[in-house]
Amino acid sequence: MDLASKLHISVAGLSFGAEFSPIYKDHPDVENVAICDIYSPPFQKNADRFNIQRRYNSLDEILKDSDIDAIHPVSAIPDHAT
Repeated sequence: MDLASKLHISVAGLSFGAEFSPIYKDHPDVENVAICDIYSPPFQKNADRFNIQRRYNSLDEILKDSDIDAIHPVSAIPDHAT
C-alpha cells in the first residue's frame, strides 16, 4: 500500500460497533468504509443509516477483497478477554 493513499476499512460486528462506521467515514485518511455482520437487521440498518454501499455477510468475504486494507473487528465489552 502506498503510504500516501487513503485507507479502505471494514468494520466487522455492528451490534456493538455500529458507531465506528461514521467515525471512519469522516476520517481524513480513510477513503472507503465497508461493513460486515452476520445479523441482517442491524447490518442493513447501519448500512442505510450511514450510507455505506460495501456490505459483507462474513469475514471470509472481506478477506477475499484485495481492496480492503484493514478490518476493525468489534465485540461487546463483556466478550473482551481480561
